[in-house]
Amino acid sequence: LGEVEQPGAYSVSPSTSLSSSLYYFQGPTKNGSLREIRLIRKDKQIGSIDFYNYLLSGNTPNDPRLQLDDVVFMPPRGKTVSIHGEINRQGIYELKETEGLKDLLHIAGDLPVTAYMNRAQISRVVPVDDRSELGMDRMVIDIDLESAIADNKDIELRDGDVLEIFSIED
Repeated sequence: LGEVEQPGAYSVSPSTSLSSSLYYFQGPTKNGSLREIRLIRKDKQIGSIDFYNYLLSGNTPNDPRLQLDDVVFMPPRGKTVSIHGEINRQGIYELKETEGLKDLLHIAGDLPVTAYMNRAQISRVVPVDDRSELGMDRMVIDIDLESAIADNKDIELRDGDVLEIFSIED
């Protein structure tokens, strides 16, 4: 149930795990989360998986097997950010609320040697409630990647942010 391409009841193999069940209902819609796929048994959540762990490492720790009358629930996706430019895997990624810049860089395959470390840009749409106070709809934030990575404080990213990493060759 939830944000899946083909919700419904399915007969599955006895060896079907939570992660392999995605095959049956053809995975999430574009609005579905891959960060917390839930297994509900007798009205109680008994497990969940972060599919990014599997995509990044090939491991599926704590991947419970399905039983009769189990419900696989895919919630709406959470905070979504884009990253492009000098990064190994450009794309659109879903981040957990506690994840920031360092996590995004890791998920996106880390920086190649050609990344310019002294400057990157975050393009951010200002939330509706803050627009009149700030007097703008969109803002561009310059960041120093080198100090952001070396610093113990992670840079917060917000839903809809677009991060551009520049090339040292530019």
